[in-house]
Amino acid sequence: MATRDPTQNTVIANERNLIQDQSSSHSPTSPRAGWSLAAAATVAATEPGRPTQKEAAVFAFDPETKRKLYEMPLVPGAQTYPAMVAAEGMIFLALDHLCVFDPSKKEALHQAPLPSGAQLDISLGLHSDGLIYGLTSQWTYSLNPRIFAIQEVAKKAGLEEEACEEAIHHDVKMFERTITSPGQKHGTQGPAAASHPVR
Repeated sequence: MATRDPTQNTVIANERNLIQDQSSSHSPTSPRAGWSLAAAATVAATEPGRPTQKEAAVFAFDPETKRKLYEMPLVPGAQTYPAMVAAEGMIFLALDHLCVFDPSKKEALHQAPLPSGAQLDISLGLHSDGLIYGLTSQWTYSLNPRIFAIQEVAKKAGLEEEACEEAIHHDVKMFERTITSPGQKHGTQGPAAASHPVR
């Protein structure tokens, strides 16, 4: 796991070997939940090109103490967690279905089917209207993080995907502003909610 300082355009810290033979690209934060950061991993191939792990895991990491708090498989047999986001003290993971994970209790509280089509990678984000928006290969959908209600918003077209990508890029910019704001430490801070609606 790397911490990057955008003002220096350089990586200022690296935490290695957090999880054996797996890679991770998701790191939602939620101080309200009593943890600093949680991430989902993907089973990675190693020499001679075959995975050594049977399933992907979810783990929590505290960037202040530089310690991994725990690691656990969440969905039996899952090889990857394509998209995840933190909201209302929970982690919402989109696989071939929705899984709502309570990082404090270390358990899945709710599971439900997603709209048809494969969940797209890193395509789940919390919007300023309080809803989570996601993309499958066929649908743009919304998710109410308070009652776990899923609604199909629009059949996939170029406009929906572009709007979601715009919101994700906005989140990245807000993330960089957060970790370089005056009076704050460099570190892994969560991105603010996107201000671009998915239309």
